[in-house]
Amino acid sequence: MPLLQRELTKLKPGKHPDSGKGGVPGLFLFVKPDGRRSWVVRLVVDGKRPERGLGNLQDTPLSLAREKALEIRRRRNAGEPIARSKAAANTSLEAIYEEVVAQRREGWSNHRSEAQWRSSFQQHCSRLKGRDIGSITSIDILKVVEPIWHPKTETANRVMSRLDATIRYARAKGLYSRPEDPIDLARASLPKIKREKGHMAAVEIEEAPNVFQTILALDSPSAWALAYCILTGARSGEVRKMRATQVDLEQAVWTVPSENMKAGKIHFVPLSPLAVKLYGKGKALNREAVFPNRSGTALSDAALLECLKGVKSGITVHGWRSTFMGWATQKGYSRDLTDKALAHQEPNQVRRAYQRDELVEERRSMMNKWAIFLSEKKVK
Repeated sequence: MPLLQRELTKLKPGKHPDSGKGGVPGLFLFVKPDGRRSWVVRLVVDGKRPERGLGNLQDTPLSLAREKALEIRRRRNAGEPIARSKAAANTSLEAIYEEVVAQRREGWSNHRSEAQWRSSFQQHCSRLKGRDIGSITSIDILKVVEPIWHPKTETANRVMSRLDATIRYARAKGLYSRPEDPIDLARASLPKIKREKGHMAAVEIEEAPNVFQTILALDSPSAWALAYCILTGARSGEVRKMRATQVDLEQAVWTVPSENMKAGKIHFVPLSPLAVKLYGKGKALNREAVFPNRSGTALSDAALLECLKGVKSGITVHGWRSTFMGWATQKGYSRDLTDKALAHQEPNQVRRAYQRDELVEERRSMMNKWAIFLSEKKVK
């Protein structure tokens, strides 16, 4: 009997011929055990019976599959050469994951993101790498993330996020046809993580001067870098990757290159006199990084955090940006000005078009007052 379009999604795994009146001899719907459905046409060429793929069911309805099969048969009957079917594409989880990495590579600002994706896969997903991506289920995802869910929740979430991107990519390519979302099902099956209530990640505004001055008293490259972060509102990575050539002392402006910025755009930072002084201390060491480690290269993110922990526990380096924002709001500075200082990306494209002015001198006044505020009180 010929195949019927309305019944194609109900067919069980196997090869189902489009035989009988109205069908096309040699046309089959191939249903895999994982539910994927694709068309093939079988011919006799040079005494052999190769199969030609005609596309998946989602993109190729029965009528189009018949047209393609008839065209191939016409060419065969006319004596035209028919290329034999190529080897099936590699649709393993590992292969599709690599396609996603390659697709995203140009959008990443550095090679670290690619290395992290690959390391994440090799460490936690190696047991699944040879599996056809269409066969991956929520049970498989759980086997990957359950062992690390409690001890490494953040890592588990990143693994699931990357697998989710891979499965969505495969679904768009017609390589994943399961109706359920395996990542959503896996997440729903995992226990909730109780977050312990503790100190705020950001230091309180009133307490900021005492904490800041304690950091200054440490007088080490990591303390200088941390204080410089606080004074400029910069992110840790921007300061740690800082080079002497980025600072114009005459203008007292630090130009952060686009490759060091989260938004991928060059950023101009007006420097207060105290920030210039800290820069001078680091530059005097004459090493590769302005604020170097013992080998002369950039400090690690952990170095700044450990320095901060030694002064006050329960807060983060990044939390100082929130403290600065709170202080600036109290002083009546506009959100546009503070967003410029913190290099926040305006989400509204129309507003962004009107905010091209970097407002460096306006920000300079604000940052000078921020430095004065942090320095005006004495450590108790």
